Amino acid sequence: MNFSPTRRGMLASAVAAGTVLTSSLYGVASAQGVAGFPGSGQFDGSYDPRASDAQEGGQSTYNGSIAVTLLDRFLVQSALPGDFRLAERNDGGTTHPVIHLVGHQRDLMLLKGGVPHPAGAPDYQEMILLIPFVNRGSGSKWHTFALRMFLDQAPEVAIGNITFAYAKVLGQLTEIGLPADLTTRITVLLRVFEGNVRRTGSWRTSDNAGMTLPPWKDLQEIFKMPVVGADVALDVVVRTVCSYWEWDYTNAEVAPATSRHQFLQTLRDGMDGWVQLGPLSSDPNGTFAIRGLRWRLAAQPPACSF
Repeated sequence: MNFSPTRRGMLASAVAAGTVLTSSLYGVASAQGVAGFPGSGQFDGSYDPRASDAQEGGQSTYNGSIAVTLLDRFLVQSALPGDFRLAERNDGGTTHPVIHLVGHQRDLMLLKGGVPHPAGAPDYQEMILLIPFVNRGSGSKWHTFALRMFLDQAPEVAIGNITFAYAKVLGQLTEIGLPADLTTRITVLLRVFEGNVRRTGSWRTSDNAGMTLPPWKDLQEIFKMPVVGADVALDVVVRTVCSYWEWDYTNAEVAPATSRHQFLQTLRDGMDGWVQLGPLSSDPNGTFAIRGLRWRLAAQPPACSF
């Protein structure tokens, strides 16, 4: 992607600022305070809650990690296509949260009348890259933008793109190390992403995590927002699809963790600056290991409301 001289200068400044910010985040309180990454109270707008639970669709059980990284708002905005834009911060903050999940979708089920039935499909590994608190045009409704997903099963790639416009790509996810200190490398011809997640505390119930790890509640709130996928051609958005990820924490366990990661290639247009940042660290209060999370997704996506 080519930038004008002015845009290149802005990009260089954003990269420099982002490098200082992310390196200082590892192991210390962030500029946003002890609570870590900004939550819903620090953005203008609101979101439409899910109207009903999925009756027809799919279900899985997720074991993996969820990590929040704070990047300069200019860098994050550059990765959004068309007229998507970051929601305005009302506290003067200049960073924006970016979320990635790396883990396993297990025990795949089909939902029929709300009842799960074995799907007869293999488990798969997946990396999901998201930008929360995203508006479109002049609208004020928050969405979580599905920037890119990598996984190792072709049928799930096709379903995710055709039905939900999730920008999924077939890739190889290689895991190295122990579950408590795990490195994942993602390759699509060339290596595109590498991340190390290290568990730093004990497992606890989701309810207990909400009391002992306050940012966990902020993440739960974010994942109630509609997820928006977009098909894009020449930076023109030709289709949007909204969906809700129905997370059931009844049997889930959560543990604090850290994430060190790097974008080795541009995963989408406008991400040149992300690659230039080099190694990144997650927000010190914004990374969690999780296991036993039940995940449901309705087969008929609701209409988008921006």
